[in-house]
Amino acid sequence: CDVGFGASTDSLSCVPCPGLFYKDTRSDSACLPCPVLASVASPPGVSVSNCTCPPNSVLVGNETKACLCLAGYGYDANFPQ
Repeated sequence: CDVGFGASTDSLSCVPCPGLFYKDTRSDSACLPCPVLASVASPPGVSVSNCTCPPNSVLVGNETKACLCLAGYGYDANFPQ
């Protein structure tokens, strides 16, 4: 499968990575999840940099990335993922 596409559940075809996933290599593997709370605005995502955080938060971390709220803002459990 090309970048932005992962193997289907039956592994018989390649399907676009959905909005919470990306894939940055050509392989028959599954799409990778975006960091916690991040999503891809225009799927398919071809890189972790396509995963963006909600408003008033930033993507932090090297190996384990996550969206963290900016000072003065908090996590909203009702925010759609």
